[in-house]
Amino acid sequence: MNTPKSTKKNNTFRKLITWLLIIAIVVGGYFYLQYRRRIEAEKTLASLDTVNLTRETLLSTISGTGTVMPRQTASLAWQTSGAIGEVLVKAGEEVAKGDVLMSLDDQDLPLEIRQTRLEQLNLEQALAQIETNTNVQRAKLSSDLTSAKASQAGFEEQLKLWQARTCTEWNLRNLQQKYDDAYDSYAENPSEFNLAIVNQARKNLDFCDPVVIALRESEIQSQLELQTQSISQLEEQLAKIADGPDPDELKKLELQLDIVNKRLEAVALKAPIAGVVTSVVGIAGDPVTMGKFAAQIDDLSELLVDVPIAEVDIPLIKLGQQAQLVFDAYYEKTYQATVVEIDRTGMSVGGVVNYHVKLQMQPPFDDIKPDMTAAVSIIIGEKANVWAVPSEAITTLDGKQVVYVMRGDKPQSVEVTTGAYSDQKVEIVSADLSDGETILLSPPSSLTEMFTNGNFMGR
Repeated sequence: MNTPKSTKKNNTFRKLITWLLIIAIVVGGYFYLQYRRRIEAEKTLASLDTVNLTRETLLSTISGTGTVMPRQTASLAWQTSGAIGEVLVKAGEEVAKGDVLMSLDDQDLPLEIRQTRLEQLNLEQALAQIETNTNVQRAKLSSDLTSAKASQAGFEEQLKLWQARTCTEWNLRNLQQKYDDAYDSYAENPSEFNLAIVNQARKNLDFCDPVVIALRESEIQSQLELQTQSISQLEEQLAKIADGPDPDELKKLELQLDIVNKRLEAVALKAPIAGVVTSVVGIAGDPVTMGKFAAQIDDLSELLVDVPIAEVDIPLIKLGQQAQLVFDAYYEKTYQATVVEIDRTGMSVGGVVNYHVKLQMQPPFDDIKPDMTAAVSIIIGEKANVWAVPSEAITTLDGKQVVYVMRGDKPQSVEVTTGAYSDQKVEIVSADLSDGETILLSPPSSLTEMFTNGNFMGR
């Protein structure tokens, strides 16, 4: 059966309309999709952070994390046992060097402290009486010296008399013969009379006997030398106390008293430095033992920040360099500091060698407390009048560093050459850019792909 020509034309027309509708739907869907993508892209662009490209001074820095420490600190512990008698300070109070912070109860002191107090009294009495005792000693030494000089003169006179004795050979033989005869007579008749004759003959013989004379002279000379030595010692002792107490004895007593006083300082805790009391442990009546922590004082007139720096960066750190500090507690503020000390030896932790660097904070820093943690940026260089953008503006495209710049209502990638950098910014040494252009920060990858593929449809 043949189909009429009119019917065939109608079918062809329907198919054409159908295809046109399909094409219209596809094209409309495509443009709608592009429209939606453009709207989403515009929303994404509107939500991105941007900066205007400007020239500024770029500070090159080395970063680290440091801990605040006082200029000086002193931890005090009890040096003896007992019970706390008084607590004279509170945490937060300022004290001067030597101020008493706490003391033990006098009624509950250990035996050795009581004995030390007795030693203190004895030494104080000895020092108080040393002038009077010196006067008595001076008088006795003077008397002893006078007696010694009189004895010396007597020995000198005896020596002269013995040295003056002279006898002829004939007289010596005659005296010897008389002694021998007297001794023989006594041997034959041992009477008291004959013994007296023997003794007298011996004395007469001794008067001229050179051996006896020499022996006696030697004895007198020895006594004379001892007496001279004694006189010299007495004169030295008198000279030492001529104008007052013996300096050596006085110094000895003073040193002994100083030692005793040092031992008695254990009864009270005194501030070894001026500063602020940052900790007090104990109240009146609490028992304490030797070595127990009692208080801490920190000198907060200066604050230091201790920062470990990696060995690869330490050659760049120099004394006098400036640094910037930021604290979590006061993140809106930036504090200034100066490098004042660099360790010459490092410490290895987990295979990484760090060198400790100390920074001195510049006032005001009244709100900063010891042991706070600071984010530290040490300024190692400075470049003026350069383009600098936040580091999050730099990204990579096909292995090259680029930034995305808003030109018209479209973002455009621009290749850049970077130079110096700081913690937050990077120098742009060269690029096809102009002052004041808007730079995108951290553009999402989906958006950058759209830029790259040319699918972004601006108005």
